[in-house]
Amino acid sequence: MFFHTVIACYIVGSFFVMGISAYHLLRKNEVDFFKKSFKYGLIMALVATTLTPFIGHKNGTYVTSVQPAKGAAMEAVWETEQGAPFHILQIPDPDNERNLVEAISIPKLGSFFYTNSFNGEITGLKDIPADERPPVNLVFYSFRIMVILGLLFLAIAWYGFYLDRKDKLIDSPKYLKTTLYSILLPYVAINLGWVVAEVGRQPWAVYGLMKTAEGVSPISLSQIIFSLSGLVIFYTILIIADVYLLIKYSKKGPDALEGVTEGGMKHVS
Repeated sequence: MFFHTVIACYIVGSFFVMGISAYHLLRKNEVDFFKKSFKYGLIMALVATTLTPFIGHKNGTYVTSVQPAKGAAMEAVWETEQGAPFHILQIPDPDNERNLVEAISIPKLGSFFYTNSFNGEITGLKDIPADERPPVNLVFYSFRIMVILGLLFLAIAWYGFYLDRKDKLIDSPKYLKTTLYSILLPYVAINLGWVVAEVGRQPWAVYGLMKTAEGVSPISLSQIIFSLSGLVIFYTILIIADVYLLIKYSKKGPDALEGVTEGGMKHVS
């Protein structure tokens, strides 16, 4: 989980650098500077997006072994089975403990994803008490969208590598716009991963030992409202300031550094 999270953060950072660089390249602003910064971001994106599927797979097999309910919810597996298929198109129906749609299925791939064996056994949700299952829809769709976004990042990074090798990066406005418009997507993906991790282990605070309901502090509703409101207001202010500063200095580019010495002090004329 640690390495999967850290690599995901590198994707966030690299796509931010690529997106801001693309913004300036589209406007032919400081082309040499931003072409170089785009390449630095692209190198990190190539490494991070390529490693992510392998680390994610390792994490998935571990999760399935120690938190079987989460593993089953991630793919909406209802029946315990060996050699489980992977359904590319799937719509869960938790109320009836089944899937409404299971289409474009690849035999045994589901078992491989979660056990490292094409004939491995996956515990189905029906074999887990109903009060020990996470919210299936939220976990399933969060996981699916995260994976789709991860594949998109991988395609963007490797196509950018192809364009750079052909020296066509500057002459590919559609690709540059794609990277610009993709800046926020890694933020979405990393938060979806957080949803899978935290919602997927419900109803447990300590898996198999203590449920979340047992870990709730006996405090009043007014205290909850006060503390939660304070957190929301404080972090909202931080987010607004952060976004404002990021947009302001990203648009200025290297011009924002003019007049600054190595020691961080401005020249005085």
